[in-house]
Amino acid sequence: MKISFAHSFIEDTPYHLEGPVVSMYFNTHRLSSNFKIDQKSFKNHLKTVKSKLKDITDTKVSARIMEPLEELLVDTSFWIYNQDACAIFVNEKECVIFRLVEPIIETIVVSDSVYIKPLVRLNQRMDHYFILGLSKDSFEVFEVYNNKIEPFVFEDTIAKTLKEVLGEDKTESFITHGNYSHVSNRGTFHGHGGQKEETDIDTEKFFRYVDKTVSTHVSSLQSLPVVLCSLNKNQQMYRRYAKDTNLLKQGIDTSFESISLDEIKQMADDIILKENTKRYQTLQQQAKAALASNRYSDQINEIIKSIHDETIEKLFIEEGQKLIGVIDKEKQVYEYISNDNDVYDDLAEMCLKRKIPIYILPRQFMPTSTHIFAIINK
Repeated sequence: MKISFAHSFIEDTPYHLEGPVVSMYFNTHRLSSNFKIDQKSFKNHLKTVKSKLKDITDTKVSARIMEPLEELLVDTSFWIYNQDACAIFVNEKECVIFRLVEPIIETIVVSDSVYIKPLVRLNQRMDHYFILGLSKDSFEVFEVYNNKIEPFVFEDTIAKTLKEVLGEDKTESFITHGNYSHVSNRGTFHGHGGQKEETDIDTEKFFRYVDKTVSTHVSSLQSLPVVLCSLNKNQQMYRRYAKDTNLLKQGIDTSFESISLDEIKQMADDIILKENTKRYQTLQQQAKAALASNRYSDQINEIIKSIHDETIEKLFIEEGQKLIGVIDKEKQVYEYISNDNDVYDDLAEMCLKRKIPIYILPRQFMPTSTHIFAIINK
């Protein structure tokens, strides 16, 4: 059986898997010394999977689905390189694995398609983020997740000081230095205005290097918010040249070297909370505008039809809610059946396949009392 690792949500999500499909979400440990704990926990999860499969399919199909999961159970190399959680999607032909960078609510679902709502929610969350501590001659990156702050570990070859990057003869060394493939080796820099002080020129080059390094080794691997912590004058210069789209507009206007990590995290948490609230409020305002102009629906069958007809603009699902049952594909209506399938998850999958935006919102930001709401183009 084909076993593969996926990296990008939406693009790599295996919508093509046909049922029965097992969707497993479970927590793991980053420290390889804890891999036996994870193996023991996974072994117990497999008992749940077997029990669920027994209720809906025959022993041959069940055995084929269990085969890659049992292989993973005894594969030490799989367990010693984990992140904070895993998502595994498997049917009788294929097994797809996501390593997740933050803990999740452990869930096992057996249904006709992949269960993706936890991935949607993780993709929206901003309480996992990075802090870029920056001075004129050095930088550090800190990762905040699971209410902890820790230094981000770069490869040993990554320079983190101006002196390491530019060398003794700063300007010339930077231009001719060949150890960092992501630093431009062109001997000229254009569009910078008139003659500058040497220190400003070197600071600019260093800041460009920092932006490129963080974009390449942090943001491109995990598309998460980046909060800049630096003196205001450094922030202004850095932001002029920064191309990292994950860099938030609001930063911490102080030297990262002058305060503790806990103080940095507290200030950054306040910024992230404001960003989250602002984003949710914007979505809520859009939904209320649709409500006022009668361009909406919060009725399940109307929403199913709108997705099918592609007249839907946005879909909102309340966080933590499920609707057990199925969608009658011929009639395009909801039907209650006592099973393990979540119709809200089916709607999320239908939207993502059609590139329709979907949002998992906390209760207080839902525009009506129902658990689902759609903006409709009428």
